[in-house]
Amino acid sequence: MHQSHYTFSVDDALQQAFNQAAAQQHLDAAELLRGFMRKFIKPHPKPKPHPKPMNDVWGYKFITFRMGANMFNALETIAEYTRDNIKTMLPYEDSWTYTQSITGIIGYTSIVMSYTLLENFFFEEYKNYFDSEPNKLVDNIIDLMEFHNVELDKWNDMFEKLELLRKIRNCVVHENGYIYGYIDGYIDDHLLKKYSQLFTPVDCSKVAIRLSLDDSIHLISETKSIVTEYSEKVFFKKEDTL
Repeated sequence: MHQSHYTFSVDDALQQAFNQAAAQQHLDAAELLRGFMRKFIKPHPKPKPHPKPMNDVWGYKFITFRMGANMFNALETIAEYTRDNIKTMLPYEDSWTYTQSITGIIGYTSIVMSYTLLENFFFEEYKNYFDSEPNKLVDNIIDLMEFHNVELDKWNDMFEKLELLRKIRNCVVHENGYIYGYIDGYIDDHLLKKYSQLFTPVDCSKVAIRLSLDDSIHLISETKSIVTEYSEKVFFKKEDTL
């Protein structure tokens, strides 16, 4: 993709404050500005004319939450069982090859399914509240947060992680786990450096995705927490229990 440079004047104090705020949250200032530009030019979704009051669809809320969280719970159970019992799965003790194969399979499954489950959950949510077609995952979440007037904790940090997860998922699906990020732009260089523990060099032109079993479990838990927090803030508001 061809890239252009965008230059504009800004007050020194504002620039310093912005850069400092971004650094405090471990975010890239340029990526924040690019994110704002993407959001600004994106067509605003059209809500359905007469959405049902939230209190009239408690059954929908309960089922959606349980199904969304339970799918992650099942994935998490598989990864945890593998971590705790991997030695019993080996054909002989301390088999490095089989250990790496099992770890790699769980890692790739966690990457693909974590993003897919999250994408499906918010895809269905989006269709329930808007007449327009769903967009990219992060855009759907932003639109839903604005619609419900809620904000997920640490969303700015999670936004970057979801973008990274989307790109990693694409590398697993289309490139067998290899990242040609320095050439084809799959993964930005600053993300490779920031999350270097997830990758291992293969040669001078590419790296491969590498998740330990604990990394896989952590990834599943983080993506599940987005569904759980959204559900608690949107589906199960305080008035629902009164």
